[in-house]
Amino acid sequence: GFLFQPPDFYHSWKEIRNVARKQKGRVVLSSNNKKEQQQVDLTTRQGAVATVKYVISQLHDPFSKYLTREELLQELSSDGNDGFLGLGAMVEVPTTSSTIHQRPVQPPTPNIKSSNNNNNNNRLSVTRAANLPIITAVAPDSPAERAGFTVGDRIVGVEASSFLGETRDSIRKTMDSKYHADNYAGYPSVTLAKPVLGTTTTTTTNTNNKATGTTTSSLVVAGYRTSHVHLPTMSLGRPYKPQDPAVRGDAIVHYEMLNKQDSIYLMSSSSSTNNNNNNKDNDDTTKVGYIRLTRFSRAATAGFIHALEELEHDGAQSYIVDLRNNYGGIIQEAMLTASSLLRDPHAVLCFTMNARGGFTPHDVEEYVVDSRYAGYLLSTREPKSATFAQAKREDPAYFVGMTTTTTNIGGSTIPIPTTFGKITTASASSSSWTPPSSFASLHEQTQKRGITVGGTTTTSSAALGQKPLVLLINEGTASSAEVFASALHDNHRLVALVGSPTYGKGLIQHTFPMPDGGGLRLTVAEYLTPALHHVRPWTPIVPDVRCGKVRGQELATNNIGADMCVGVALDVLNDNAADDKSDMI
Repeated sequence: GFLFQPPDFYHSWKEIRNVARKQKGRVVLSSNNKKEQQQVDLTTRQGAVATVKYVISQLHDPFSKYLTREELLQELSSDGNDGFLGLGAMVEVPTTSSTIHQRPVQPPTPNIKSSNNNNNNNRLSVTRAANLPIITAVAPDSPAERAGFTVGDRIVGVEASSFLGETRDSIRKTMDSKYHADNYAGYPSVTLAKPVLGTTTTTTTNTNNKATGTTTSSLVVAGYRTSHVHLPTMSLGRPYKPQDPAVRGDAIVHYEMLNKQDSIYLMSSSSSTNNNNNNKDNDDTTKVGYIRLTRFSRAATAGFIHALEELEHDGAQSYIVDLRNNYGGIIQEAMLTASSLLRDPHAVLCFTMNARGGFTPHDVEEYVVDSRYAGYLLSTREPKSATFAQAKREDPAYFVGMTTTTTNIGGSTIPIPTTFGKITTASASSSSWTPPSSFASLHEQTQKRGITVGGTTTTSSAALGQKPLVLLINEGTASSAEVFASALHDNHRLVALVGSPTYGKGLIQHTFPMPDGGGLRLTVAEYLTPALHHVRPWTPIVPDVRCGKVRGQELATNNIGADMCVGVALDVLNDNAADDKSDMI
């Protein structure tokens, strides 16, 4: 788990249940500060729901929650992106004295360093902002994203109402009853508080309390800067439709063709030197496919594959995949998509560790037998069937009894599994293949199954004949999106990760159905990157090339050419192409 052990929930529930039996179903629930008490009757649904929510609040895990049948139905029947006021921002009230999530801090921009030196009217201290609701996710292409909302920002108030000075319980009740997406359609006014960062220096000391001279500096949230934002709800702008005719796709995956010469740095250089780039549109080597993955839903892999097919047909020679504000989804979908970009069937996509101590590697081979597996993509040397063929050749017992059909993807015939048989004793004894085990040691998994731990290979994607690929990430990239990013990064499939540190949510939740139709969502496992790194708020996935958003500059989702980080990614691809040419010389 994250900050708790799963048995904690059951022990707490049993204690309350035992008290209720002695008190004829009645129990007294105390708040964290012990000042507020609530008497409930466990024999009623309302009392049972209140008690479950109370027990969860004592776990100190920001991702565990109880969803009533109404809340669960709303979550399942909608796209889940409307969020707070229907703006596309997911907002939570802190449950403990610490924030729900301390986002990875960014280097302060020049605007933050110099602003507000003479005016503190729009500044909030960390203490005053401690109870304010915090933004935990921002939906891609939403009004909140276009207005510059960021994970870690806080909501000070709505319209003339303010949350300042209120308790967390009071704010939570107001949020639950008043600020749902269904209650708003229009242009609400929101007072937003953005973190202002400062630097703290720590000097190490020896056993005699004398300074050793070793100092470390770290960035901390020094306060918050408030601003008023007036923006439309999502109900006024749906469904998603690209404004630029060059952009294709849907709300889950959309894509377009860019050009390396669109790099903001090359454009600046060419304008100052009057370089002639009139023929750049005819140069296929400069074509860059841009794909934005907004979430990993059931349709994400199919949408991603379709985007690659279209861009490959149009002649793309390199790619930028945008995961900014992708707050995750289905972890298996993320691993299935990533597996199509890795050549080695034994490459680890991630490790999962459950509450019982099980530690399981998940490799590409696990997904090559999926009926939706698209084959090995973006290779300039090998066919799309290369990974599947290697896995079948090395581990024939894994494919015993399997019947396949074929499909044509981008002009290549790919075997697709349709049914599976049972591995017989004879075939299993004659094969070296060993099924995954949750309790085998990492050494045993490596020796018996031949898994490749991320970071152990130094073979670059260029050496394997793979088209260059850059991923864009930011503090809104979370959960399954972090699995996708680390799977490619740790297996050296990327030219670079560009952006800012990710959200840091290396956790997996499962929703257990309850008898009343509600759902109990608990953290059941943690995932580690292929290089065996924990993904947490204080140890997120860090980009190779930083590109932070300047204050007031929104993600240019309607005009990718004006997006600063896309320009940086294009520049990285240009540098990579130049390095490849110098290596050839």
